[in-house]
Amino acid sequence: MDVVIGGGVGGLLAAARLAALGRRVLLFEKRRWLGGRFTNIVQDGFTLSTGALHMLPHGSRGPTAAMLEKLKIPVVIIDSDPHATIFLDGRMYTEREFRRLLSLRARFSLFWKWIGLRRSVPDMSYREFIEGVGSDLLTSFTDAFSRFTFSVSSEDLPLWEALMATAYTRFYGGPGIVKGGCKSVIDGLSRYIQEHNGRICTDSPVDEILLTSEGSVEGVSVNGEVIRCSALISDIGPRETLALIADRSLSPVREFEESVKGIRPVFGIKISFSSDRSLIGHSGVMFTPECRRVGGVVEVTAADPSLAPTGMHLYMSHQHLPRGDLTPQGVRQEIDLGLEDLGMVFQSFTEDDVLLVQTYIDEPVNRALQGSDLDPITPIKGLYLAGDGVKDGIEVEGIARSVEAVIESIVSG
Repeated sequence: MDVVIGGGVGGLLAAARLAALGRRVLLFEKRRWLGGRFTNIVQDGFTLSTGALHMLPHGSRGPTAAMLEKLKIPVVIIDSDPHATIFLDGRMYTEREFRRLLSLRARFSLFWKWIGLRRSVPDMSYREFIEGVGSDLLTSFTDAFSRFTFSVSSEDLPLWEALMATAYTRFYGGPGIVKGGCKSVIDGLSRYIQEHNGRICTDSPVDEILLTSEGSVEGVSVNGEVIRCSALISDIGPRETLALIADRSLSPVREFEESVKGIRPVFGIKISFSSDRSLIGHSGVMFTPECRRVGGVVEVTAADPSLAPTGMHLYMSHQHLPRGDLTPQGVRQEIDLGLEDLGMVFQSFTEDDVLLVQTYIDEPVNRALQGSDLDPITPIKGLYLAGDGVKDGIEVEGIARSVEAVIESIVSG
């Protein structure tokens, strides 16, 4: 028996992969619904999302799509074309047009800095690297890219993580929208698990992770019942997983506890709003380097009009939430700055257009700053991690890659 704690996209991907191998799987989710930050919310006839922007960062060619295809989950992914545009001075620029806005000196400087990275990657932030190019325009774009893609400022993003994201995008491709929204993926995975000898228990919080005297996984306790398992995958976050272990004196647990201390959480704000006309005209990301907070906006109905009532268009913006002031008043100020940004970008925008503002501080959140993620294979024998806290790449794509690593480790014994 294998047990999965948490019914987010990471837990469901892991459970489905185990079920596909013919293993008995039991998944526990403490809420009454599945999906975590990767499912749908219906608001005023619009299909919004709990977290992700109904988007897979690498579209139909990425790791998530590959795993869904391997499982034969019937999901349609509509790739974005173009992948992105940049909004400056009241108009949108393609990526090629944006590069032409850079001075010849800046382009040459950037070229030689990229060449230098082939020898070694310096230990610095993404912003520090880009500032060396000497272009304020490129620096502002870097900030917008970091805020939207990673929910952090470019000052907090390690250069090597930014380079990895760039490499993955070149290898896999750009973003895509899931037809029907994130819930299409969640529903497909949950059906697959239950059709392949798996069982899903919602409204079922796990009380404790049980270990042997040597510090390996023995099972879990749920509502006072002990369920033994050979492999345990947790999709509730590294810190939350550690909190379920009672005996911290065991050597593997102490090692795991020490690694958890290195995680740096990140927080974000998403504003979903509507319009009766198309404001962007494509389903890729429109980056907004002139904004103080908003990093980018996506017109999701450009890919799937069914996500909004007939004749309406759905938009989602994302901004990172600085860790300095997470009080209700501080968060409200950040939201107001985001709304001001949207008013600057879209002249027709008013607060009446806002459908929902979501702040990713409390549950369901399982997020770690790029570069502070843990290894999904823990020092505790039989305990594995899934989810954003152990991702190997951008958001859900990194989650899929880490799930595959976990499955390989379990199968190899």
